[in-house]
Amino acid sequence: MAVLKPFQLGIICDILSAYKYDQPFHHFFSGLAKQHRNWGSKDRKTYRNACYAFFRTGFLSQGKDLPEMVQKALTLQEEMPNEADIQAIFPFKEFVSEQIDFNKWVSSHLKQKPVYLIIRQNYSKDCQAFLQQNNIPFEVENDYCLRLPPDSKCDALTDHGLAWIMDKSSAEATNAITLSKNEVVWDACSGAGGKALFLSQKYEDNILLTCSDKRFTVLENLKARFLKLGMELPKVELIDLMEPSHLSVKYDSIILDVPCSGSGTWGRTPEQIRSFDPGMPERFAAIQRKIVSNAIKNLKPGGKLFYLTCSVFSEENENTVKHIEVNHHFICLESQYFHGDFSHTDTLFFACLEKPTQ
Repeated sequence: MAVLKPFQLGIICDILSAYKYDQPFHHFFSGLAKQHRNWGSKDRKTYRNACYAFFRTGFLSQGKDLPEMVQKALTLQEEMPNEADIQAIFPFKEFVSEQIDFNKWVSSHLKQKPVYLIIRQNYSKDCQAFLQQNNIPFEVENDYCLRLPPDSKCDALTDHGLAWIMDKSSAEATNAITLSKNEVVWDACSGAGGKALFLSQKYEDNILLTCSDKRFTVLENLKARFLKLGMELPKVELIDLMEPSHLSVKYDSIILDVPCSGSGTWGRTPEQIRSFDPGMPERFAAIQRKIVSNAIKNLKPGGKLFYLTCSVFSEENENTVKHIEVNHHFICLESQYFHGDFSHTDTLFFACLEKPTQ
């Protein structure tokens, strides 16, 4: 366990007291570090890591003595939490899917997740050579994915279009999307395009892909990523699926990676754990169901809907799939969670549903 000097503990507690949970912590901390030029790189690492350790304790730290909980948080990074601590970190087990091992999921938040690189086709040797030359350890997960230690500096690879960062579970869930040659496909909540990049590489020129999102800046980021990787840019549309969307094209498949609680990614953004409230899953489920209702009007009869979230809550996942079956008469062909036994990856929910032909 890292032993903090009294002045370090005082600074860490000041940082935590000043943080209002209204922005990602890394943005807040970067701004704070610029104000404190006297912090060296070792200081910044110590303060940042201790703050993240504290966030990883979730609700366990609520209302407790702050210096004491910072020390306990650092202890929990190296020791297995007991049952009481697990229940206190996230005291809302009833919202978590029964398919999720609750204790493993909660315990996984106490460790920082590794970095995963999805390799551009035919560039595996180049990526591995760069990592070896720069003494960056890595493990080969499969023929398209490398695992690196947390905080690995691999910007040179991503900046030069040799790879992109994407969690292994997200890649596996995307890989489960099966498409046929010449399919017309709509990635309707594309975000910055991680899944679109993966599918474009997997299927090369064999699908006709459209990506849409309601955020212009996110779509500009998607375009930049495709160009950087030297991949053909899909058709890009600015669409808000909270509004009815009757498009001129009917799609063979629609991919909906819908807005969600993000609970499956809290291991990477642990400051969000304490943002949970009991109404959150239901609020997101209402948004998801509206998006689904608007999107599927543009799906051909017999077409496939691929529904994904990065949530572990049954209301956003299994219950929403059941809602689609009951209210839109779709048939669920398969569903599962991708989580890599929780220890090293995010948790993704995946379902494939088929639209009725009549």
